[in-house]
Amino acid sequence: MKRTCLMLGVLLCVVQGAAENKQPGGQKLKDVHRLLVLMDSGKLGIRVYQNAIDSFKQAMPQVPKSFWEGLDKEISPESFVQLGVPIYDRYFSHEDIVGLIGFYESPLGKKLVKVQPMLVRDLQIAGQQWGERLAKKISDRLKAKGYQTPSSGNSVGK
Repeated sequence: MKRTCLMLGVLLCVVQGAAENKQPGGQKLKDVHRLLVLMDSGKLGIRVYQNAIDSFKQAMPQVPKSFWEGLDKEISPESFVQLGVPIYDRYFSHEDIVGLIGFYESPLGKKLVKVQPMLVRDLQIAGQQWGERLAKKISDRLKAKGYQTPSSGNSVGK
């Protein structure tokens, strides 16, 4: 009888623990949120949003400033964090999340968060330059074989 009660108690704890991680307020989801905050996901999201808005403003100078300010009021760093929670929940176990939290709380993790915006910017620039060189190389080879490229006027081949 004692053994049955003990087994039932253990089973109840396991089921309750599993259910806690699936509920909206489960510990795993709280830890995912914590991780995304440590990673500065909200600030990164705001930067991406600002870049997109700046592009719209340049393309549409006739739109009044008040329109853009109205949008700004609807966006918050927390909204970007919340956007990421279910995605991280889908791809990482709770153990993974705890490990990542440990990393982002470490000096190296904090350094990564600090330099990541510059890393991303520099990688984007390097990628763009690489793409331009590749496009030129392809275009030069096509021209050498007698093909006309879109930039040389006619996009139809030989």
